[in-house]
Amino acid sequence: MINAIQSVLRKADERSVRCFKHLQDNMKSVLGSFGVAGRQRDYIDYVFGSVDKDGIYVAGLLDAESPEEFDATLQSLRQNQREFTPGS
Repeated sequence: MINAIQSVLRKADERSVRCFKHLQDNMKSVLGSFGVAGRQRDYIDYVFGSVDKDGIYVAGLLDAESPEEFDATLQSLRQNQREFTPGS
């Protein structure tokens, strides 16, 4: 897995790739404690990006290349979160 990720992320070293995975695992754990069990993957994908069923990468919040893009993506994520969170 590390080799596959490094082939895409040329600057990633083994340690940073493992840290990235740990960050995702930690986020999943914390989200579960916030009462969104079963939806953790959605939040993680919104933040870290994901690959859709056709194998196309869908950018996440961390893919923003400028402060303005980050803010716009965050605003979009907040809107999406309201749409799938009951009572918000």
